[in-house]
Amino acid sequence: MPKSSDTIIETTPMARLVREGASSDVPFLRFRRFERPASSKDKKGTVESLYYTATAIEGAPQKRALVYLPYGYSPEKQYGLLILLHGIGGDETEWIEPAVAGPSNCLSILDTLMRGEIEDTVVVFPNGRTCKNFEDKSSGAVSGFMVETPENVRGFYDFGKELRDDLIPAVQNKYSISGDRAKHALGGFSMGGMQAINFGMKNFDYFSWLGGFSCAPTTQCGVLVGLAVRESGYPVDGIYLVCGDRDEIAYPVFRSVTEGLRESAGEKLSRFVAEVMEDKGHDFEVWNHALEAFLRLAFPKAAEGDL
Repeated sequence: MPKSSDTIIETTPMARLVREGASSDVPFLRFRRFERPASSKDKKGTVESLYYTATAIEGAPQKRALVYLPYGYSPEKQYGLLILLHGIGGDETEWIEPAVAGPSNCLSILDTLMRGEIEDTVVVFPNGRTCKNFEDKSSGAVSGFMVETPENVRGFYDFGKELRDDLIPAVQNKYSISGDRAKHALGGFSMGGMQAINFGMKNFDYFSWLGGFSCAPTTQCGVLVGLAVRESGYPVDGIYLVCGDRDEIAYPVFRSVTEGLRESAGEKLSRFVAEVMEDKGHDFEVWNHALEAFLRLAFPKAAEGDL
């Protein structure tokens, strides 16, 4: 039987949940398109570059991450942190590039939700490859799958050390990030979804929210993810998984990751959401929707009495 703390997010007729549960505190979501404010006078966040030393790579090169700062960002205030990872063939620009993500892209979603619908949050977009040629994102298609050079592919799996030892300290050193792990989230799509789950389950001392959107093959199975939650020694606020049911790449992975996760995690996992988007594939229509849902779950607007 599903746990009563499992969360239901109803979206549209094209989406259904594979887990059932009860919740009254999560808004009813409808798939919608977002547009960035046309005028510079409107409240929209800014994006800047953060350069840090990647000691996890031989020669310790400088790497760039892009950082979204909410409108009115002030070092006098502490913010939640979302680290958002890209897919194969992408880099730190993939989430926010309209030509890739579409006009209803990540920045539009962030601007809209942070005008009173969720808590102001710093969002970091790193290059998720830990390898010498991390800037090389060349890829090609083989039997419908995107492939990169062997070194670049390995770089996705080696990013965990860089994430924890290099990127997070650089972010915390420059920006005013809350020390409350309940306000730290890690998410991503495709290869980035795999990274979010596989690396997140090893770092529950820092992240209390994980989001895997159309996770790539080699994502850990649900039983192992749940056991990592149970054995971490930390309460985990939530895990959110989503996939299109026409996604030939990720849907089998989605089924594997959802199976047994709740049961093996036990009471250490407060909320678990697994969502299927009907007639959808492996693309930003799923991932932009997933981003909105994940932001609402991980960074809900605090009630006045909680401030």
